[in-house]
Amino acid sequence: MKNLNNANIKSFLNCGYFLDYSHNLHVPKFKTSPELLINKTEVELIEHGSIILQEVIQDLFQKTSKHIVPLSGGLDSRAIIAALLNMTSTENIETYTFGMPGSYDYELGQYIAKHFNIKNYAISFNDVQFNYDMLNDASSRFDHQTHLFYHPDYRIIEQRFSDYQYWSGFLGGESAGGHFYKFTRSNNNINDNKHYFLKKNKYSAYPLDKSDFKALIGLIDIPEFASHMSNISTYEIIDFYNRQTKYIAPHVLPKGFNHASPFATKKWLEFICSVPIKYRINCDLFEKILLNLYPEFFKLPTKNKLGYGLDVSEFKFFRTRLINKIRQKTYGNSKRKDLNYFDFNEFIREKSDVNRLVKDSLFQLEKSKRIDWLDIQKIYKSHMNKETNNGGIIQLLASLEINLRNNESLNLN
Repeated sequence: MKNLNNANIKSFLNCGYFLDYSHNLHVPKFKTSPELLINKTEVELIEHGSIILQEVIQDLFQKTSKHIVPLSGGLDSRAIIAALLNMTSTENIETYTFGMPGSYDYELGQYIAKHFNIKNYAISFNDVQFNYDMLNDASSRFDHQTHLFYHPDYRIIEQRFSDYQYWSGFLGGESAGGHFYKFTRSNNNINDNKHYFLKKNKYSAYPLDKSDFKALIGLIDIPEFASHMSNISTYEIIDFYNRQTKYIAPHVLPKGFNHASPFATKKWLEFICSVPIKYRINCDLFEKILLNLYPEFFKLPTKNKLGYGLDVSEFKFFRTRLINKIRQKTYGNSKRKDLNYFDFNEFIREKSDVNRLVKDSLFQLEKSKRIDWLDIQKIYKSHMNKETNNGGIIQLLASLEINLRNNESLNLN
C-alpha cells in the first residue's frame, strides 16, 4: 500500500514514479567482495565474468519453455539472445521490438533478430492505439507505480507469448557501472548524492520549492545492508534501491509474465559490483566480457556505441558523439536516434486518441481536488495554444489520475 500524502504525489510529478514504495521483488540483497578480485588481471576478470554470466542465464533457463526477449539496440537483451542460442534453437526463441521507427532500439533490435534468423514482432509507437482499457491494464501491470503511455499494449504481448519465459536485461548496464557517474566517484556524502539523485531523476519541468525538495529527500531509501557494498558508489546504491526498484522494474517487468532477469541475480551482482573500480567506468569490463563471449553479436552495430560495434575505435566513437551533439543543438531531439519515445508534446496536440484521454484524465484529477497546488486547466490550455510545452507534466498528471483510479488500495492521507 502506498502512502499518497502530498510529498509522495509530488515525487511522482518530479520523477515519474512514487518514491514511497516498498514492494521490492527485483533487486536482491547482496554484498561486494573486492578483495577477492583485486589481484586478478584483466584477462582473468574477463574469463571469470564470462563464466558467471553464462551460469546465471543457464540457471534461469527453463528447458521446456519457449522464450521471448524484448530486444532493443543495447547490450543487455542482445547478451541474453546470444546466450539462449547456445542453449536452444531459434525455433524456441522469439523477440519483439518496440519504439519509434528510426531509433536505434527499434531498428537495431529488428536488425539483430533478422541477422540471426530469429522471429521478431515489431511494434511501432505510431501504431499503438491508446484507450482507457489499454492504459488501465498497464497501470495494473506496473503496480500503479509509474507513469504511462510509453509502453505497448501488454494485453497483446501476453496473448501472443503467455506461455513463454520472458527474459529481461533489467539492471544489466546499471550493475556494470552505467550509472557510476563522474560526480559520484569522488563524492560519497549521502545527502549530496540524494540531491544529485533527485536532479538526475527529474522527469518533467514541474518546479520543486525547498520544502518539497526536503520532503522528497526523506523518501529516498538506503538499505541497512548498504554497508556491505563498499565497492560501489553511494549514488549507485541509491539508484539500485530507488530508481531501479521503484521505476524501472515495474515498467520493464510488468505483471502477467514468467520473468527471468539474469543481471539482477545475486550471483551476477556480487561479481560485477566487486570488480576493481576502474573496470566499472563506462561499463568497461562488461563490454569486454560480451565481446569475448559473443564477438559475432557485439561487433555488430549497437546503441551504446552510436551505431558501431563494441570493437569501434575510441577516436571514431568520440568523433561521432561530438557530431551528434552538434546535430542536437541544431535540430533538437528530432534527429536523435538514441531516443526511443515519441514527443509527448506533439502527440497531445496531434493524436486525437491521446488528447481525448489526457483531457478527460486532467478533468477528473482536477475534479478530485487531489492536486490543489497546480492550475491543471491552465497547464493544459497553455500547452494546446502552443504558449508552452507542458507535455512532461501533462503526461504525469494524466498517469497519476489513471493510477489513482485503478488502485483502490491506495492510502489517501
